[in-house]
Amino acid sequence: MSYQTEWIDLSAAIELITKSNGASPEKTQAELSHAISDGRAQIRAKLDKHSSSNQTSSMTVSNDQIEIPRPLGAEDFNWTESRPFKSWRVHSVDRHRPGFWFLKDLEVCRANIDSTFLGQTGSSSDSGLPETPSRQKRQSPARKAAKIALDSCYPNVPPQHEVRNKELVAVIQKFMKENSRRVVSADSILRAAKRK
Repeated sequence: MSYQTEWIDLSAAIELITKSNGASPEKTQAELSHAISDGRAQIRAKLDKHSSSNQTSSMTVSNDQIEIPRPLGAEDFNWTESRPFKSWRVHSVDRHRPGFWFLKDLEVCRANIDSTFLGQTGSSSDSGLPETPSRQKRQSPARKAAKIALDSCYPNVPPQHEVRNKELVAVIQKFMKENSRRVVSADSILRAAKRK
């Protein structure tokens, strides 16, 4: 089995999904846009240029640092260059001006593509794609932020007899504080860890 990168650009994601499911590229682009908008496909991208100043950057930002527009459609992305056409709001990042930034080199998490588009059987639509994310329950921003922090600290969440809830919450909240992220409640962390 060959090594698979954790992050892939938009054109590679579309190729992977269409090859696996036989759906049209247009349908796949629409579905992936919805998944990004609903937070079911984690993303990261490089900052390019601030929309209202001369500041440029190549720093990589991820879901919890970006305000992803809703809803998103296929027409919102340059699929060849793997970037959104419009600027997106970026929250406070060290030494970077907050506000709207143009992004480049946008990538999606390969594991999310596998689980959302390739790993489901029986509940697919006629196109071979799973139900659209908009029909499924949206994940709260707090729980999404908690999940990202959990993935950073614990790639596999340990069982409760190894790390008790109180300790897990303390580790995650400390990580968020140290990384200048919004600290979320214990309830959001435990829900993201599927302990509640």
